[in-house]
Amino acid sequence: MNLGLISRLTGRPAELKALPVTLGYPRGFLGREAAKGAAGALLLAALLLALKPSPYVAWPLGVVAALFALYGAQQWRRRGLRWMVTEHGAALVSGGRRVDIAWNELERLRLHFHGFGRNAAEGTLTLRLSAGRRRIPADSSLEHFPTLLAQAAQVARERGLELDPTTEANLEQLGL
Repeated sequence: MNLGLISRLTGRPAELKALPVTLGYPRGFLGREAAKGAAGALLLAALLLALKPSPYVAWPLGVVAALFALYGAQQWRRRGLRWMVTEHGAALVSGGRRVDIAWNELERLRLHFHGFGRNAAEGTLTLRLSAGRRRIPADSSLEHFPTLLAQAAQVARERGLELDPTTEANLEQLGL
């Protein structure tokens, strides 16, 4: 696995951990993202109240303010998410809800890259594991994401899963 490439893409060190491992977002990451959403919503709300624009301007600004607020709330909610990876499978735990996918049940793996900026030197890798109606999404913002990705890619190869061309190209680029 090309850990250097993952480090470069995500902007932080990447390493493989021994299984079992629990994944979560780095301390402070989601708080900063929630604060960005709240700041955007508050700034636009203050502009709306201070300037009292016409409805043609107010409605679009109100919608954007609501989107900022939703983004902040979504980031705050993600604090309680935990991913568990073992040699037997992966699980996503959110409060009292748990989604488990045993590796021998894995039916689909998707890996996509979403670049930031024009040259896409940095970005986010998104992984989605599926088995029947169960889905486990994960992204490279998670601590120990390479461990989940390496294990899922190995299982997909061993099981001979058919991968979409984008996933195939991304895995090849990462040396998986």
